[in-house]
Amino acid sequence: MGSPLLISHKLTYYPMGPDSPDNSMSGSIFEKQTSASTDDKPPVDPAAIQVFTFPYYTYPAHESGRSEHVLNLDLYLPPAPLEAQGKSACTPASSQALRELSTTSTVPGPAEVKEIPMIIYFHGGNLLFGSRTHVPSAFHLDSLAHGFAFVSVSHRLLLPCTGHDILEDILHLLEFLFPQALGQSRGINAHIPPTCHYRLSQTTYFVSGYSAGAYLARIICLLHHTHPNPSRPRPTAAFFLSGQGGNLICPQYVFPKAMSARLGNANDKWLYLSKELTPEQQLKRKEKLGVVSDLGSDRFHPLTSEEAVRSSREINVRMGIATVFYRLGKKVDYLTGISGLSEKILNTYFIPTTARLPELREVIPVEAWVLFPELVLEEVEVARTHCPVFFLHGRDDRTVGIREAERTARQLKNGGVEVRFVSVDRWGHNWMDEIWDRYANGEEGVMQFFEKVAERRLGGGVGLE
Repeated sequence: MGSPLLISHKLTYYPMGPDSPDNSMSGSIFEKQTSASTDDKPPVDPAAIQVFTFPYYTYPAHESGRSEHVLNLDLYLPPAPLEAQGKSACTPASSQALRELSTTSTVPGPAEVKEIPMIIYFHGGNLLFGSRTHVPSAFHLDSLAHGFAFVSVSHRLLLPCTGHDILEDILHLLEFLFPQALGQSRGINAHIPPTCHYRLSQTTYFVSGYSAGAYLARIICLLHHTHPNPSRPRPTAAFFLSGQGGNLICPQYVFPKAMSARLGNANDKWLYLSKELTPEQQLKRKEKLGVVSDLGSDRFHPLTSEEAVRSSREINVRMGIATVFYRLGKKVDYLTGISGLSEKILNTYFIPTTARLPELREVIPVEAWVLFPELVLEEVEVARTHCPVFFLHGRDDRTVGIREAERTARQLKNGGVEVRFVSVDRWGHNWMDEIWDRYANGEEGVMQFFEKVAERRLGGGVGLE
C-alpha cells in the first residue's frame, strides 16, 4: 500500500452559522432531546493530534494519459499518552519528521502501545462531490478526546462510477483496516509507527457519516447480510448525521419535478450527461460548462473526492448535476447504473402497499438490491442483527428529509435493535457545531452511546483511560 505520510494539513470543517429553515416536518414518533450535560473530557489540543494519510486502494483510470487512481484515508490519532509525551510521541509535522523518528526514536515496548477503537467517517456530497477533509469539527475533536481514532475516507464518485464501484471501495477499505480478520498480511496497523503508542482494534469499530456519507455507513452495517464473511468484524455501533439512504425509493428521488429558472444551465448539465451526444457535442458541452476533467470514453472520469475538490469549476458543475438529479428524479438511475429504473420504481406507487415490496423485487435486479438499505432492512432477521444506531437529524431538513431517518429507526426498533433518535427543531441540513454541543454531547451523547454499547459487548472499557 506504500509508505505512510505524516502530514499537517488543514481540515475543512463544516461551517458554523445559521441554517435557514426551509420546510417543517412534524409528527416524529421518536424522542427529542432538548439539552445535554457538559462532557467532562478535557478538550484535545489540535497541535498534538497525530495525523497520517494512507493509500488503501488503487484502481484503473478510465481516461487516457493515466494508468491508475489512488484512494486515500486520513487517520487521526489522539495525542500520545501523558507518560509517553516527551519520549517518542509522534506529532503532526512532515514526512521528514517521520523519517527522523524511524531512525532516532526509541520504540516503545508492547505494554506501552495501546489498542484503541476507530470511528470510520464518510463525508457528504450526494456521492457526486465532497472531500475526506470535510469533517464536522466538534464530532472529530470529541472523538479524539474520548480516545477513539478517527478515520476519514475518500471514495470514488458517481459519474461514470456507480454505487457498485463505491461498494467495491468500501470492501477494499475494510480489507486494509482489518487485514488480520480477513486473512491479509498487511494493513493499517503495519503502517502506523510504533512510536505513536497506538494501534487500531481489529474487533471494535464504529461507522458514521454525514448526509450521503451516512448512506455509505448504512451499507457497511448491512455487509454481513449482503456480502457475508464470517471473518469480517461487524460495526459495534453507528452514527447517522442528517443521513441519506433510509428511503431511496421515495418520490423525492424518483419523482420528476418542474425545472426551476434559478437552475440556469441545468438543462445543459442534463444534456451533458446524455449518452446520445456525439464526441463533438460532448466536447462543446464540456467547454460550455467549464468541466476540467478528461471525458475519455466516459461522461466523467471517476474522480475521487480529493481530486474533485481541487477544481471549484468541477465542483460547481457536480453540485448543479445533483440538483438536476433531484429535479428529474434520476438519481437512482445513476446510483445503480440502470437506465429507466427510477421510472419503474415510480410506477410501483400505483400498486397497493401490501403488494409493493414483491413488485419492487421484480423491478430492481438482485445485484442492485444491495444499494437500497431500506429494502434490505425489510427482512426482520436482517434488522435484528444490525448494530445499535444514534440518529441526529434536523426537522427542517429539506435536502434529506427526516422521514428517511425515521423509517430506518422504525425498522431497527421492530427488529429489537437499540436506537437513540434525536431530532432538532429549526435545523435544516447545514452542519453547525452548536448542534453537537446541545444535542449530541454529554451523558446522552454520541461518544457515550458508543462507549456504553462497546462496554456491554466487550465487558470492559474502550478508548483512553
